[in-house]
Amino acid sequence: MNRKKIKRISVWQTSKTLTAVTFVASLIFAIPIALFVSGPHMASGSPMPGFFEFSGVLLAILLPVMYAISAFIFTAIFCALYNFIAPWTGGIEIVLEEDKEV
Repeated sequence: MNRKKIKRISVWQTSKTLTAVTFVASLIFAIPIALFVSGPHMASGSPMPGFFEFSGVLLAILLPVMYAISAFIFTAIFCALYNFIAPWTGGIEIVLEEDKEV
């Protein structure tokens, strides 16, 4: 086994990647939630079905965007903090093992 330490984390690359992952993952939850919010009102003959349909669609769009923006900001902050603190603490240590099947 080979021990390695993470000396520095790229703020831009890590934030960009985690933002994309968060956006896609939040879509998985936002779309069913939007259908849940707008579905009963469309079926009930509510006097304001347009509002609830719109709010469901708005939720499906805004939720992933808001999560992605938050993920980018907080990931950038945490990566910068890691890069600042890692020299004093020694960083995160990982153990690597050679793959025998290659």
